[in-house]
Amino acid sequence: MPDVLHDIALLLRLRLRHGRTEIIRWLLVTGSDFEKDAKLSDRIYQVYAVVLIFGAFVLMWLAFLNSAAKVGVALGATTCAQLAALLWIIPVMTCVALSAHWLLSCPVKLAHPDILWLTSALLPSAWIGEGLIVNGFVAAVAGVLFGFAVGTMLQSVVTPAATATLLAVSLLGAVALAWIVGLMRYRVAGRFFRIDMTLLVQANALYAELQPLRSWALQAPGAYERLRRRKLMAVRRPFLALPNLKGRRFFLARAALSHVRQREGIADLVVWGASIVPLGALLTAAPGDIGILLMWLMATVSLIPRARELTRVFADDGRVRLVSDAIACSRFELLLLDSLPATAFVVLLALVVTGVLGCAHPISIHWGVAICTILSMSTTLLFAGGLDPAGATSACGGPRFELAVAGYAVLVPTLALASSVLSAIVGCAYVLTLGVRCRKWLSRS
Repeated sequence: MPDVLHDIALLLRLRLRHGRTEIIRWLLVTGSDFEKDAKLSDRIYQVYAVVLIFGAFVLMWLAFLNSAAKVGVALGATTCAQLAALLWIIPVMTCVALSAHWLLSCPVKLAHPDILWLTSALLPSAWIGEGLIVNGFVAAVAGVLFGFAVGTMLQSVVTPAATATLLAVSLLGAVALAWIVGLMRYRVAGRFFRIDMTLLVQANALYAELQPLRSWALQAPGAYERLRRRKLMAVRRPFLALPNLKGRRFFLARAALSHVRQREGIADLVVWGASIVPLGALLTAAPGDIGILLMWLMATVSLIPRARELTRVFADDGRVRLVSDAIACSRFELLLLDSLPATAFVVLLALVVTGVLGCAHPISIHWGVAICTILSMSTTLLFAGGLDPAGATSACGGPRFELAVAGYAVLVPTLALASSVLSAIVGCAYVLTLGVRCRKWLSRS
């Protein structure tokens, strides 16, 4: 037992060092290297930058709590009591989702140094204990923050502190159970608490290969994701087959099959279809708190690169000129055919989520504006991908895709603060203009 505790402590110290390196890497966005820039003037600027970032997050958190309290008041005590009775769904869904995730991907991540030394020098049971502690801590912190926000909304029937404590404890248990479930496939036969390190190393081959390129995830996230996906596809056997179709139906089926085979990109479509697009539609159809609008805008801008999955099939065709040149249709039509399955998925998912959230919303929703915004925002992603299928640079010096999507995200919801109908009209005009420009661009390229 003392040897296990010693190994767990060693792993935790290693995890802290990895966390420190990751934080320093993220803080490079401030323009300063917190590890190398050690002059007094550099340290003063670094303190200023950290205080500024921390202050911004605190203000956003307070604005979020204020909005949650307003929603709770509008819902009323009866509805809040019904929602409070359903809080058990959160840890259950978390346990199911994490169990499925850790069964598909190894819960223990090992880089090359870990594989070469730690797996042979440390007891296998130490990896179980370290993983439970780290993931449990993250779950508890998330439970406290999320529980306090939910408790603020439901404060007419429960207290924020009690809700935070309840969710922290329940999420801690849910994550611990999911962690153990995920490790079951790596245990030694007949030994419940013994991990087969050979299986663990084999499962981490791809992760260890990509770990030295982790800095790309911040500096060039698109290039890192493309490299990661190529390596995944190289070791994955193709499944399913194209149906015997002709004409446009063939291209539609091929595009849908491509998304199914490269299933990692479906998560990107879900992020946009289940959160960014429907929340943008609600903010446009029922404008309200500017703090929520700013938080949505920040999330949208940070997630723009993930929206490239919508036109990823068209971008893949463009990289292989022998394929695109042999297709008997214009590049604009190929864009529409290659992107229609993903666009339809995002639109349908956004309509469902908007309908559910809109029906539970305490204020009236202009449904025509909401539907119009969903269509125009999704189509903006499609045409922006046609303008910039491979990361081209615009006259402004930035990628056309990011500029086109960010322009819509800033313009349309902001105009909704003055008039929802006006913002919907401007959104449609924005999409039409973008579509015309996309068609001209593709006809020349």
